[in-house]
Amino acid sequence: MALETIIDLVLAILLLAAIGSSFLLHRRIDVFRKGQAELASLVEQLNQATNQAQASVAEMKTNGTAAEQHLKSEIGRARALADELSLITEAGDNLADRLEKRLTGTGAILAAPEGEGEEEGGGDPAVFAALKEAR
Repeated sequence: MALETIIDLVLAILLLAAIGSSFLLHRRIDVFRKGQAELASLVEQLNQATNQAQASVAEMKTNGTAAEQHLKSEIGRARALADELSLITEAGDNLADRLEKRLTGTGAILAAPEGEGEEEGGGDPAVFAALKEAR
């Protein structure tokens, strides 16, 4: 009987060790499952953030395209206005040149006989100075 009792005690100790290790393994599996649930939650949040980022990029692309089209039209309009302003400036310069020639008498004095064109061609020095300043 002593041998049977010793074998029973050894088996009881081994069973207790198996129960203890099973309990520890169960705890570790629970921790792993909780970690797995947290990881799944983090993956879901990452997916949501990625979807939001994609939507934002698409919206930014749409806004960029609209802004590009608007800027292109504004640049075209500005170029047209610059061309028009250039023509106006050129016409103003031509007019100023003609006025200057009339006031200084460059063209009128040569065509008129002496003494006749001096009153018209000589012009007012103050007007002549103002025209030079305006140019």
